[in-house]
Amino acid sequence: MSNQHKENPHIGSSFDDFLREEAILEEVTAVATKRVIAWQISEGMSSLKLSKTAMAKSRRRAWEKGKNRAGTRLRGNTYQIRWTSLP
Repeated sequence: MSNQHKENPHIGSSFDDFLREEAILEEVTAVATKRVIAWQISEGMSSLKLSKTAMAKSRRRAWEKGKNRAGTRLRGNTYQIRWTSLP
């Protein structure tokens, strides 16, 4: 009996390879990232007991306060803000 491993004929390339071949890897990664961020914000709001209105006001204040600081960068069609705190 041989101890050599046989290749599994049912295993192909990785899912990332498939998405890359279909030229949609970046798009799928962006959507997944946005969903994770939205989920994290929702969880944070729940733990802080913030309503959507209160969160929007906090976000607007943080944006106004930080938009001219070094922590804000424009890149492509997105913006990034370094959040220091939420009330």
